[in-house]
Amino acid sequence: MSPAVTGPSGTVTHRELRDRVAATAAGLRPGQRIAVCEPDPLDTIVAVMAADRAGATAVVVDAAWTPDQRRRALATIDMTPTAPTPPLTTNPFWVGFTSGSAGTPRPIARASASWTISFPLVSERTGIGPGRTVGVPGPLASSLFLFGALHALWAGAHVVAPGRWDPSTMNGLDAAHCVPTMLTDLLDLPEPPKLAVCGGAHLPDALRDRARRRDVRVADYYGATELSFVAWGTPDGRLVPFPGVDVEIRAGEIWVRSPYLSLGYAADVAGPFRRTPDGFATVGDLGSFNGAAVRVWGRGDGTILCGGTPVLPQDVEDVLLGVPSVRDAVVVGTPHARLGAVVTAVIEPRRADAVHLADLRTATRDRLAAPQRPRHWFVTPALPRTGAGKVARAEVAEAVRAGNLNARRLR
Repeated sequence: MSPAVTGPSGTVTHRELRDRVAATAAGLRPGQRIAVCEPDPLDTIVAVMAADRAGATAVVVDAAWTPDQRRRALATIDMTPTAPTPPLTTNPFWVGFTSGSAGTPRPIARASASWTISFPLVSERTGIGPGRTVGVPGPLASSLFLFGALHALWAGAHVVAPGRWDPSTMNGLDAAHCVPTMLTDLLDLPEPPKLAVCGGAHLPDALRDRARRRDVRVADYYGATELSFVAWGTPDGRLVPFPGVDVEIRAGEIWVRSPYLSLGYAADVAGPFRRTPDGFATVGDLGSFNGAAVRVWGRGDGTILCGGTPVLPQDVEDVLLGVPSVRDAVVVGTPHARLGAVVTAVIEPRRADAVHLADLRTATRDRLAAPQRPRHWFVTPALPRTGAGKVARAEVAEAVRAGNLNARRLR
C-alpha cells in the first residue's frame, strides 16, 4: 500500500491509517468531546478522523502551549456555538482555535462537510492527488495545516508532517502548505516544493516574483479560520471568489456567504465573527472590488489614523517586504501627541545586521505618501509568531507601546 503519513514516528500506509482510525473510533461515542493535544501530527490526524467517523468532536489545542494555556482554552469550550446557523451536522467534528495573530485565540466549531465539500475544488486547483507528496510543515492545531493534511489524505496523497518547522523536510516535495514567511525559507532550499499552497497572510508581490524565478507555482488564497475559503489567487496575482462563495462589500467590510462557513464560536466569547440572517458572515476584514477581483486591505481594527489619514499596515508592509534584506515586517501604530498616531515598523532581517535604514527610507519615500512612512524603526532577530507561523501582531503592537520589544532601534 502507498504511504499516507510520514512524521516523527515514521511512516504509515493508507491501510494502516484506516485501521488506526477505525480502532480509535470504536472507543468513542456520538457527541463525545475529546481533547487532542499531540506533538506527533499522526496522532492528531488519527484522533480527528476518528472523531468524525464516530460522530464525536475533537477539540484540538496546540501541544506547544503551556499547561496553563491548555487548561484555560479547554475551560472555555461550550459545544453550543453562539453564532446561530442551521448546522450541517448535529454535532461539530472539530473545535480548533483561531491563530491569535490579532489577539487571544478563540474556539471555533466546524462541521466536517464545511471542509470536505471543498476538497474536489482544491484538488482541481492544485493538482494534489494520488502519489503526490504534500508537506504540512506547521502544527495541526492550526486549521490551515490540518485542512491541508486531511485534504491530501482524502486525495490519496502522501502527507509529510514533521511536527515542527524545519524547511529541509520539505525539500523535493511535490507540494507544501505554508504561510508567506515559510515560503520565504522554502525558496532557499536546493529543491523547493514544486507547488506552494499559501495562505494565512497577504502574499507580497516580491515573494510571488521570487517563487516564479525558482519555478515554484504558488496557489495562494484568502480565508479565515471562521470562514474557510473566500478567494483564490489567479496567475496574475488577483484574488477571485472561490467557487460557491458569494462576496459582498458592506461599509468597507468583506462579507461572505458559502457552504464552507464555520458554525461559529464554540463558547460565549467575544470575537470578530458576525453573521446576518441572510447567511452572510464576516470577521471584520476590510476590502474592495477591482472588477471581479477582491482586494483585501486587512483587519479594520488595525488601521492607523495618522493626522486624520487612515493608513493600512499591509500597504506599508508590502513596500518593506520588497527590500531584499527584509525577511518579514510588521507595521503598527504608536501614539503621537499632535498626529494621534504614527507608523512604526518592526523588521526581521534575512541576515543579522543586513538591514540599513537608508535602504528602508528610500523604498518608503519612493512608494508611500508621507503619512504612510514609518517614523520609528526597529530591528528584531525574530518576530513573535503564533503556532501556525503567522506574526503575532497584537503581541508586537503591545511590546512596542510598552517599550519592551526585543529589538534595537534603527537610527
